[in-house]
Amino acid sequence: MARADKTVGMANTIVKATWSRTTDNLGTASICVAVSIKNNNSGSISYHDLYWQLQTPAGKVEGTNLRATDHLGSGGIVGGETVTGNVCFDDPGQSGTYVGLYQPDPFNNRGVWLFSLS
Repeated sequence: MARADKTVGMANTIVKATWSRTTDNLGTASICVAVSIKNNNSGSISYHDLYWQLQTPAGKVEGTNLRATDHLGSGGIVGGETVTGNVCFDDPGQSGTYVGLYQPDPFNNRGVWLFSLS
């Protein structure tokens, strides 16, 4: 579960995620997360937009969309380095508590952020 500073530590990596609602220049509403991933390992790790999910207050799990400006994308992070970017999801327009999920390895822990949007 995310700490008060919006970070999760897992597999010697620190992931910071700040969630917000946004509207693109075409008027399409999204919920986006500004991501920072710091690799504290000696070797490389991978990152990808698809490692992220959003669970709505109604319980539906949303996959990513590609509307983010400066989107996170995918690649590798060498030891000691950081990558930043945005990941977005379709906004269902619901108020309440959302759950943000980050799981880069399906066989290990996942990062969890609880946040409210109105």
